Amino acid sequence: MELLWAGSLVRRRLNGYLDPESKQEEEEESRQEDIPQTALARLIEVGEEQNGETITANVGDTVVVTLSGNQTTRYEWQASSFSKSLPVVTTEYVSCKPVLTGSGGFYKFYLRPDELSAGFTHGTDFSYYRPWEGSADAIRTFSINIMVPKVEHDHHPA
Repeated sequence: MELLWAGSLVRRRLNGYLDPESKQEEEEESRQEDIPQTALARLIEVGEEQNGETITANVGDTVVVTLSGNQTTRYEWQASSFSKSLPVVTTEYVSCKPVLTGSGGFYKFYLRPDELSAGFTHGTDFSYYRPWEGSADAIRTFSINIMVPKVEHDHHPA
C-alpha cells in the first residue's frame, strides 16, 4: 500500500529518497513538513482474493477494485449495485502486456469516500456478464464492503 498526496514529492520522500527536480519542489517540501499525517490519503488496492470481505477506507482515500477479465469475449465487469453515497468514480480496462489477440486484462474500478459516506459501511457488488444478456446471466460476481469511519473534526474553543 502506497501513501499518496497531491504530487510525487511526498511519495518519493515516503519511499526513502528525495530527488527534487527544481528549487520550487524543495520549497514545496519544506512547506509540506508542517502538514499533519492525516492530510495524506491512501491508495487501497482490492483484488479478487478479497471477495466478500470488509475493508476500511478513510475519507479522501482511493479504493481501486481490480478484477480480471477479457474484453475479446465480450464479457464485462459492471458495478451491479453500490451505495449512492459511495459510487464508482471512474473505470478503466488495462490489457495484459504484450497485447495479443485474445489476451485478457483487468477491469479497474475507482471509488473515493467523501464526508457523505463517512460513518457507514457500503456494499458494492460487481458482475461479469455480456451487456446484451443482462446481469442475471453473470458468470462471475464480486462483492466488497467498504467501511468509512466518521470524520472527527477538531473543535477549538474560541
